Amino acid sequence: MQADDRADVERIRQELHDILQVLSEITSLPSNWSGTVHLVGDAGFKGQKPFNCDILLDAALVSDGLRWRTLLHEALHALSRGYVREDFENFRGWEEGPVEKLQRLLRPVVLTRLGITVDESMFRAADERHLYNRYLAVLEELQRATGIPERQFYVDLLSTPIKDRSMGIYVLSSQMPRKQRQAFLLIFSKANSVLKGDIRWSLQPIRSNGENGSSA
Repeated sequence: MQADDRADVERIRQELHDILQVLSEITSLPSNWSGTVHLVGDAGFKGQKPFNCDILLDAALVSDGLRWRTLLHEALHALSRGYVREDFENFRGWEEGPVEKLQRLLRPVVLTRLGITVDESMFRAADERHLYNRYLAVLEELQRATGIPERQFYVDLLSTPIKDRSMGIYVLSSQMPRKQRQAFLLIFSKANSVLKGDIRWSLQPIRSNGENGSSA
């Protein structure tokens, strides 16, 4: 590794450390990050968090302001409970959806706390074309149906083991009046069918993310 590469790795490692410190304070969730960062050339993805809890970043992003949304996304995976391969693969949207939504909700707070200034319009453009927007659409409808405050809803999901998230939301219906429960269960059924699918392959069959875990 060349000196410039080592410097980039150390800078990104420090940025992730700082991000995770703020995120842990906000969410009260501890980090599982290994502390290791890999910069990947010709990555085919922006960021990944493999199941060994390293974090991978596309080397092309090291000096790009857009790296902050990717680092936030992967850092949130490091806070996720029950992050194991089988559960992630079986309930992919129940992980990627809450993580991506929290990335957007918490991004202004985290960057302000870190003293980072980036043009928000650049982030919005990336948000608007993001592959996980289908997950977000059904989660947002589900959150409104529960009546749980937005940030709390997603932090609660992140703090619940991945395999238990759908059931944790489903059981909320037992406390609802009959008509509300019927309407809620329709919303839940639609959301769960989307969140358990892998939309990356069903919607964009020619795009590969080289998946070995989460991908931003």
